[in-house]
Amino acid sequence: MAPCLPSDKLTTDTLIIGAGPSGLFTALLLLRYGISDVTIIDKYPIRTLTGHASGLQPRTLEILHTLGLKSQFDINAGGVADTAFWAPKDQDSGISRASAAPEVTNPTIYKRLIIQHQGRTEEVLNAELEKLGHHVKRPFEFLDYEYTEDKDHPVCAYVKDIARGQVQQYHCRYLIGADGANSVTRAASKIESTTHETSDSWLVADCAIKTDFPDIRRRCAIRTPAGNLMLIPSPRNTIRIYMLITNKQDLQDLAASKLDDLPAPLFKETQGRTRTTPLEILLKRLPPILKPYTIQITHIDWISKYVVGQKVIKSFTDNRNVLFVGDACHSHSPKAAQGMNTGIQDAYNLAWKLALILKGRANPSLLETYNSERCHIANQLIDFDTKFAKLFGDQSALNSGDFEKTWKEAQGFTSGLAQEYPAGPLVVPLPAGAASECPCPLIPGQRLAPMSLIRHIDRYHLTSLDTMASLGHFNEVVFAGDISREPRKSEFRRLYEFLTSPGSVLTKYNGLPPEGQDGWLPDDIFSSPPLPLSSGENGKVMNLYVVHTASRFDVELRPDFELWKWNFFEDEGGREHRMHGVETDGPIRVAIVRPDGIVGMVRDGDGGLGREVHRYFGGFMK
Repeated sequence: MAPCLPSDKLTTDTLIIGAGPSGLFTALLLLRYGISDVTIIDKYPIRTLTGHASGLQPRTLEILHTLGLKSQFDINAGGVADTAFWAPKDQDSGISRASAAPEVTNPTIYKRLIIQHQGRTEEVLNAELEKLGHHVKRPFEFLDYEYTEDKDHPVCAYVKDIARGQVQQYHCRYLIGADGANSVTRAASKIESTTHETSDSWLVADCAIKTDFPDIRRRCAIRTPAGNLMLIPSPRNTIRIYMLITNKQDLQDLAASKLDDLPAPLFKETQGRTRTTPLEILLKRLPPILKPYTIQITHIDWISKYVVGQKVIKSFTDNRNVLFVGDACHSHSPKAAQGMNTGIQDAYNLAWKLALILKGRANPSLLETYNSERCHIANQLIDFDTKFAKLFGDQSALNSGDFEKTWKEAQGFTSGLAQEYPAGPLVVPLPAGAASECPCPLIPGQRLAPMSLIRHIDRYHLTSLDTMASLGHFNEVVFAGDISREPRKSEFRRLYEFLTSPGSVLTKYNGLPPEGQDGWLPDDIFSSPPLPLSSGENGKVMNLYVVHTASRFDVELRPDFELWKWNFFEDEGGREHRMHGVETDGPIRVAIVRPDGIVGMVRDGDGGLGREVHRYFGGFMK
């Protein structure tokens, strides 16, 4: 290792290795949450331009919405709202549609996937970083790390400035490995992965086509004796083709090819070539699979090969100050559009916890929940993908309903809308028998489903994704029923007075509004600043939201509810109460919603609420 000059010994709160979607999203969230000392490096001289991960699932779209970014991913995007399953009709006549079904079945305002190549995702996230005064340092290669005696910055990472040929030392409080499936950071940590049995070879291409195949704007799973395809409708009237390669000669040719992950124009005829290129394999195998339909590829934007084995890291941290996100933690087949989404949701789980710790507001032990929660999801993902991949490639049961059944059963998980974290310090299970039969039950460990509401103070029609912007704040959501009538009017007033009293968690952790303000400003995506007003030891970390069924003209917010006047919402007709399993004439229900939109605890607003809420936050907050 080249020696480090004194000028090349640097410090940073957080060093992120890898500027793919997971690394970029982690950096952006930390900046949004008030952590300004963030460094992100990548070994490549430029960002991804095209290809790679492409599908954004509904839960990811909800997250992007809370950041005010979702609309940027709509530009020139493709989409998937339907999935069709195709199989042989008989031995001679080729394939026919066996069935079709909606892609998204869980309650959400986003009923389709957005298809946008990874280059666009990275473009948007890089632009957001630059707005906040940060950029990716390129090309910088991570080499190794070690722990030192420095209590403030205990991790020393060795990084090579490739352009200068000089090794730098970064002394950091936390090191985050976001450097992909072949993570050098993970290798340096010596944390092993659990490997599952399957290892499939795939061709993947983004292309323009001419075809008479009728379902070209649906996602299609096509399984035939001639081969298996997954077709994804993509931007600008193009498609993505995933082709499972099983032919022995094709596999040998793929293994010998050095043209992995390069733009298609590089696949040219060369004198003396004896092996078939990936493009030629695609062109040869595609027509027999789609018979009786015809297809002609008119242009290739990108083509690549993948050899995918299902793996999950045994721990998402080294139990000290090194953490991992994205493909550095889990790898699997590309068919179900899970990789980038899971990586983004790794970052969404991690960033708010790390931000609270870096601000001195939470105990470092909070990071143990990152490992337990995201390992839980990653293992479920690998279990699903192993089963899904095996069924997809099973040539002995092409007309079996098992493949479609497995896909349907997993829709809540793959969309991200019904994933559930296990019980732990941040997820307090409901009392026995308390779960409700309703479309969007308030279940600790699951996300708070979006609500359509009317803001009391100005009659703005908003969703909870609009009003609960991602700024690293907890949200205490009160489903209050009709607060204009007795006895609910008095019950709510007593609860509100308690929740805003000097002894409440809101006052304990927030303090008082800044001088000159008579109440807390809204946290909606339209009016919130890019960074919290305070990133230091003090400053708001919690919000109170009141969802009621009274007419806004029957309840005056001033002077009694001045402190949180921006966060009172009318649930017209009580629809959201019913959708979330709260009876409008039953007990007041209070949900603690974490900064990542996950319900942490649900309790009735009775005399024991304060004690339980204090116990909840006392387990990890300072």
